[in-house]
Amino acid sequence: VDLSNLFMTAGFAEEGNSVTLYCMYDGTGTASSFAFQTKDDDDNWEVVDTGTQTSLTGDSLEAAKTLTNKDSATYGSMLVMSSLSEDDEGFYRCTMLDSLGTTTESMERSVQLLSSSIPEAKMLIETGETAQITCSFTGPYNPDVVLHVFDDDSSSFVEDTSAYWNSETKSMSLQDGLTVRTTTTVFTKVITTNAPYKCSASFYDDSYPSLDQTVLSDQIEILTALIADSSPSLITNTDDMYSTSYVISSVEDSDFTDMYSCLLEYASESISSDYAELFEIEILS
Repeated sequence: VDLSNLFMTAGFAEEGNSVTLYCMYDGTGTASSFAFQTKDDDDNWEVVDTGTQTSLTGDSLEAAKTLTNKDSATYGSMLVMSSLSEDDEGFYRCTMLDSLGTTTESMERSVQLLSSSIPEAKMLIETGETAQITCSFTGPYNPDVVLHVFDDDSSSFVEDTSAYWNSETKSMSLQDGLTVRTTTTVFTKVITTNAPYKCSASFYDDSYPSLDQTVLSDQIEILTALIADSSPSLITNTDDMYSTSYVISSVEDSDFTDMYSCLLEYASESISSDYAELFEIEILS
């Protein structure tokens, strides 16, 4: 049996999600059985004792051939790992025993977790100003990252193509030999209305693009503020605390007769602070 005729796909998913590994054979020999193996802490191969292994025949084989682009495959097996965890990460391979008693091993493939992160869950932006929305994704490949905005008409998140973007990927090799890539994408756009945003990242192996996985980030809520006077400084806080300052550069006598308040306009509602007034401080020599 020719080694080049035995193929196995990689696996990647978010923690807690399922992942399926496919082992396909498109040679001339007759397969008797398949097994999936992983490396233990001592770097020795052992049979995988988690998940559910199923032989591929009939319709299931045809479906797997389409997903893996192995139209000429004659035998196959798949391993479904129902709840991926950090303990499942590592290198895997599949083995095939043919009718002559010969065992063949596939190339090593990795199983890795996918994850996402955002630096802040809420942002307060002056209406008409520019916001930078940052999303980071981690996985074995460089993903395609897309920005989504909540659409009131469809009550769903839709792709936002109006934002400019810049992306950077950093790779890191782990002690067990796995390579982790973190892709950080910054979307820049002018904000005119309140809306929630999300980022999505599509991960796929170039050899098996149909076996892609999409990861959604947490929601980022952008609130717009209307500034009626001057240009105060807006400070965003991940604890949902927002502050603003208004500097009167040259106080006149008439300023002491005015009352001041802070007004936040959010969607169709307005929230006003208590009134405050200025007090004159007299310095005695």
